[in-house]
Amino acid sequence: MGKLWEAETQTESVRLDFKTPVNSSVDSSLYSDQRYLLKRSPQAPATQWLYLPALRRVRIIPHQPNDPLLQSDYLFYDLTTIQDFDDYRYRLIDANEQAPIIEGEPLDTAGPVPYEKAIFHLEKRGETYLVTEVQYSARGKEKLARFLAFDEIAPGCYRPQQLVVTGEGGWTEFSFHHWALRAPDPQLLTPAHLETRTLAFPGTAP
Repeated sequence: MGKLWEAETQTESVRLDFKTPVNSSVDSSLYSDQRYLLKRSPQAPATQWLYLPALRRVRIIPHQPNDPLLQSDYLFYDLTTIQDFDDYRYRLIDANEQAPIIEGEPLDTAGPVPYEKAIFHLEKRGETYLVTEVQYSARGKEKLARFLAFDEIAPGCYRPQQLVVTGEGGWTEFSFHHWALRAPDPQLLTPAHLETRTLAFPGTAP
């Protein structure tokens, strides 16, 4: 996975390269090496592209924020975390300096937000506040996202090594074996290079 934030245009880009088939119940040769690109900015609706190696073509697909990612409890909406924060109005419900709790409700001007409410649990680590847990509510259903085992990958910059999302019918666990904080090649996060170039994955630290 690669992410890029362009401050000048307020555009967030997320790219996912799948090296193995997403759905093992079908012919794997048709679904291995799929590549997915999502761009979201305040100026226009979010746009998605999908590269299908079997067809050797890139096509635009509808952006459905409430669609599950890889049949998991994680939504496509959840990928654009930077833009998502601007979708809510916030109020402090627990002012504990070391572990504050903030409630967010979608703004009337926000785009299609799949949640009716989000409650953010924070933890202070040095001068940085980490989001350790988020409780989501939507249409009478609850979902909990827990960010675990934070690692300081740069001074004052922390990233979780694990994400566990629990929904009504089960749970999904994501493991992040390696984080790299550096400016990616912007061309890698464009539709033109979705077919011809793959993301460079750094080696996993021992």
